[in-house]
Amino acid sequence: MAHVRLAIWEDPMSADHVKMKLDNETVWIKSGVVLSSTEQPRSYIVVTESGSVMRRNRKHLQHNPIPEEQQNAVPLSSDEH
Repeated sequence: MAHVRLAIWEDPMSADHVKMKLDNETVWIKSGVVLSSTEQPRSYIVVTESGSVMRRNRKHLQHNPIPEEQQNAVPLSSDEH
C-alpha cells in the first residue's frame, strides 16, 4: 500500500488567501486574506471578504490559492461597457 504525503501549509504569509472556520464548524466557508502575524504563536490577523478584521489561529485557516485566471484578470470599470 502506497503512502500519500500531503503538503502542509506551515506558516501563512501576508497576502495569502485563506478559507476560515471555527472549531464548531464543519466546512471552510469564509474567505479572507492574511494581513500579518501576531506576537502570539500561530496567530494571524485576517481580513474577510466583507471587510471584517479578525485574529485567527493557524488551525482555523486553510490555504486557498487564487486560480491563475483570477490572478491575471483585470476588472472592468463600469465605464467600459
